[in-house]
Amino acid sequence: MVQLECMSEDDFSMIVEWFGRESPDLLLQWAGPTFTYPLTVEQLLNHYSEGINHETSRTFVYKIMDELTGEAAGMIQLCRIDRTARTAVVERFWIQEHLRNKGVGTAALRKLIDKAVQQFQLRQLSLRVFDFNLPAIKCYEKLRICTRNEKVCQASNGERWSDYEMRLMID
Repeated sequence: MVQLECMSEDDFSMIVEWFGRESPDLLLQWAGPTFTYPLTVEQLLNHYSEGINHETSRTFVYKIMDELTGEAAGMIQLCRIDRTARTAVVERFWIQEHLRNKGVGTAALRKLIDKAVQQFQLRQLSLRVFDFNLPAIKCYEKLRICTRNEKVCQASNGERWSDYEMRLMID
């Protein structure tokens, strides 16, 4: 259904295109306060200046490729990789809207878990998701919701959002 391919800096314009069509709040949901709207390639280059997707990286950024169409269905990131503690964080998980609710996200997350175990020998993955992002939570239900943090982020309209921290312990 999907494959994960390492992103390169050449793919950053695709990410900018995805979020250039969206709202500042959607960018905030996807990346937290890391980037400012509108997203630019320069922001991505600065953020990933330590490098991605090489042997000693702590961050691996993947394109989620739809095997049927060959199109980039989205992206997912494995970051803050701690090879000693054997932990990492899943971030910046995005599925293009027209491909949502078709199992693409679940398949991509399974592929990432496989990489975490096989390539990095990780034992624990964690991620955060806002409590109103029900489709994402449904995708993540295979993971355990460990804690709920109250009102941790403020949207542009002043609304405060709560989030869940979810963890997967890998045997």
